[in-house]
Amino acid sequence: MLRLIKRVCANIVDIVLFFAILVVLFINVTPVLSRFIANQTITGVIVLLMVVLLVAAVQLPFILAHQTVGKAFFRLKIVSTNNERPMTASVVFQREVFCKIATGYLLCIPALYGRTGGHETATETEVVST
Repeated sequence: MLRLIKRVCANIVDIVLFFAILVVLFINVTPVLSRFIANQTITGVIVLLMVVLLVAAVQLPFILAHQTVGKAFFRLKIVSTNNERPMTASVVFQREVFCKIATGYLLCIPALYGRTGGHETATETEVVST
């Protein structure tokens, strides 16, 4: 039960980090870009790309260690459940980006009930305490 609470809190930390970067960049960078670029759509796309790049830059050292910022804070680590498939940063990236963010965290709901989430099944991973 404690591991489940840690996992939920770790995901909350990761979401808060993303939204904090999103808000800070939109509040601070959008007005500056608007002075140089008249089209608001292009300005918004540029800021969103900056958000993605900054989040990736912040998370990259943790992803290389098979974690995210939230998982590192709560001393959790992502490990492979498939002995034939080595754990790599690309697997962690796939799990965190494509399998969680792209589905709006809907695949994580089974994990709240102690079952394997879709993101874990798709990437053959699980979270363990370090």
